[in-house]
Amino acid sequence: MATLATEVRRDAHNGGLLVTVDELQVASAGDLALLAATLHRLNVDYPKAAVLFAGTGLPFTPEALRKAGVTHPDRLFVLENLPLTLTLDDATYAVVEPARRVGITWHPDAARAVVTASNGYPAHLQLFAHAAWQAAEGPDAITLADVEMAIAKAAEQIERRTLGPRWERMADRQMEFLAALAANGGRATSRDLAVTLGRSQQELSWVRQALIEEGDVYAPKRGHLSLAVPLFGPYVLANYEHARTDASTDLLSLADMRRNLGLRPPPDGPRP
Repeated sequence: MATLATEVRRDAHNGGLLVTVDELQVASAGDLALLAATLHRLNVDYPKAAVLFAGTGLPFTPEALRKAGVTHPDRLFVLENLPLTLTLDDATYAVVEPARRVGITWHPDAARAVVTASNGYPAHLQLFAHAAWQAAEGPDAITLADVEMAIAKAAEQIERRTLGPRWERMADRQMEFLAALAANGGRATSRDLAVTLGRSQQELSWVRQALIEEGDVYAPKRGHLSLAVPLFGPYVLANYEHARTDASTDLLSLADMRRNLGLRPPPDGPRP
């Protein structure tokens, strides 16, 4: 790598070698250990080599590195926690500004509808905005009507391609755990989830860890859990009772979960 970077720099004075890896958390322990060792040796033996590494992963990536034998990931890497969702202002800017540069205007209500529907989750914000862009007749404006038509189609696509297949592959207890989290609004403490399900935190630990490793939930801080994909919450609430009847395990109903929390179920049942 150091030799390659040197050769690149000979051809381009400011050039070098950039190595990027996405979804680091799913790499094997051996690959993570080799990556860390390689970068460490580059730092020690070739400190002037024009080599830059950038990786991304889910919030538990540092823990995956530690399990692979990288004892101090924070010393080897500059770690930066990125928020799961964009703020209202940032999400709106991401939708409106690129269009403005090519002479297209988003009606404020249209931009607000896209941001609200996506909950600021970048992948879904991009998908909804793209769908609205494709649906809009223009020629130089995107309206609320354009967005409302596009969101319905894009949401169906997300359910069919992403949420549905993931939901169908889940173990029964994982579905139950996600339903409890969704019943708590998509974010809850470990204690709240134990109360919701009527079980101890220790009993739920394996389910929690499995969902974290799958990327369905993450821990924004110690003792707390959040849905990694905000749109998964409404989907779970809309589909859980049907899935529960087909489960091979006796699962708690949403009504029982809400009762455990002292909440009354909505009169017409769970709504997406």
